[in-house]
Amino acid sequence: MLKKHISILVDEVCDAIPQWAKNIVDGTAGHGGHIRAMYEKVKVDTWQETTIRWIDKDGVMIDRLNTQKNEGNWPDSIYFLHTPYDAIGDIESIKWKIDYLLLDIGINWEHVVDAERWFSIKADGPLDMRFDTTQWKTARDYLMLVSPENLSCALQAYGDFPPIRAKKIADYIVHNRRKNGLATTNDFKKLLQDMWLGNRRCAIVYQVVRIVVNDELGHLERFLETFWDWLAPGGRCAIITFHSVEDRQVKKAFKELHKSSNFTLVSKKAIQPSRQEKEKNKASRSAKLRIIERNR
Repeated sequence: MLKKHISILVDEVCDAIPQWAKNIVDGTAGHGGHIRAMYEKVKVDTWQETTIRWIDKDGVMIDRLNTQKNEGNWPDSIYFLHTPYDAIGDIESIKWKIDYLLLDIGINWEHVVDAERWFSIKADGPLDMRFDTTQWKTARDYLMLVSPENLSCALQAYGDFPPIRAKKIADYIVHNRRKNGLATTNDFKKLLQDMWLGNRRCAIVYQVVRIVVNDELGHLERFLETFWDWLAPGGRCAIITFHSVEDRQVKKAFKELHKSSNFTLVSKKAIQPSRQEKEKNKASRSAKLRIIERNR
C-alpha cells in the first residue's frame, strides 16, 4: 500500500483565501489535499457560489480525480483540467478574473514511490520521470542526447554541484551512457555509483534530471511573467516552493510587482511550516510559501 501524500502548509494556504472569493484555481492539483481542506474550511453558503478549477500537467492525477468526481466524491462546482499551470490564462472556461490562485511546486509521494514514473532512486523502473506522459522526451531520451556541457550546467544550477565536480559527473555519464544503456532506474543508479556517488548525491542528480525533463523552472518563469494579469482586484496568488532556485524566482517576481502600487506582499518573508509540522512530515522542511495580493 502506498504511503499517503500529506499536503503541506494547509492551514496557511486556507487562511490566505479572501473571504469573498468566488473563483478559485489550484494550478497543481496532485491528490487534492489543498482543495479538500479549502472545501472543509469555506462556509457552506459561500461555497455554493464558488467555482474551483483544478489544474495539473500530470494527466494521471487528473484522470484519477475525474473518476472520483464521476463517483460522486467531488461537488459539481469543481472542475479538473489537464494543462500546465503556466497556461491557465488560455483556459476558455475561466471567463472572469481569479480571486485565489494556488501553486504547490513539488512532487507528491506517489511520484517518489511509483517505479513506473521513475522519480526515485529507491525503486527500479523505466527511465521516464515525466509529469506529463504525452510529452516525447523521457529522462532516458534526455540523458542519451544531452551534451556534457549542458548537463554540467544543469548540475551546477539545479544541484549546487561545484563546477569541477559537475563537469566530472557530466563527462562520466556522457562517456558511459551507450555502454550502460540507461534503460532503467537501476542502470542509471549503477552508473552514478560507479563514480562513488552515495545515495544522497545520486538523489540530487535524479532531481536535476527531473527538473530539466519537465522544464519545471521554465513553467514557473512563464507563469510569473503573466499570472498577475489573471487576478481580480483583491485577488491573491499563493506559491509553495521546495527548491532554493524556485523560491528565488518567486521572491524576485513578487518584489518587482510590489514596487508598484498595484500589488502588496501579504507576508514580507516566506511563510514556513511550524516546528510541529516539520516533525510530523519531513517533506515539509524545505517548503516556503509566498503570497501576493493585487490591489487594483
